[in-house]
Amino acid sequence: MSREVHNHNVHAVVWFSSRYIGERLTFLPSKGLVCVNSKQTNGLCNDYEIRYLCPSTRGTWTNFLDKDNPSGTGDYEDFATHKTLNKRNLCNGGRPMCARCRDRWSLYHYYATGDKYNTNYDCSWENGLVCTTAVNGKYCKDYEVQFKCPTIGM
Repeated sequence: MSREVHNHNVHAVVWFSSRYIGERLTFLPSKGLVCVNSKQTNGLCNDYEIRYLCPSTRGTWTNFLDKDNPSGTGDYEDFATHKTLNKRNLCNGGRPMCARCRDRWSLYHYYATGDKYNTNYDCSWENGLVCTTAVNGKYCKDYEVQFKCPTIGM
């Protein structure tokens, strides 16, 4: 079963089984899905998966970008760094509409690697992806990120 949630910027699809119906959930496209254990009748939330889909607005994807290899402190594939690195003019100075992140070597989606990401840097269109050893508890994989930029004037 799926439930679709729309707003003018984000389309998200939340997949869940009928056995999960009855849980108290909050969903905001800007925050994602939130389930608080203490608000559930059995005291536990189920494991949910959420997928954000890019708006259907025309746009152009950048190439996959890989700023660095993971160091002792982590892997930093954030939008601000890529924007200023070598004076790249990502998105013509604007902000991206969405992002894709993956393990550079296995090409697995970032969420399938088992790594943990820094708050607000979990492959968000606003910030990109940052995985630090402090948050992950171990060395991070080597990630690359791709941004979808709006097409202006078409």
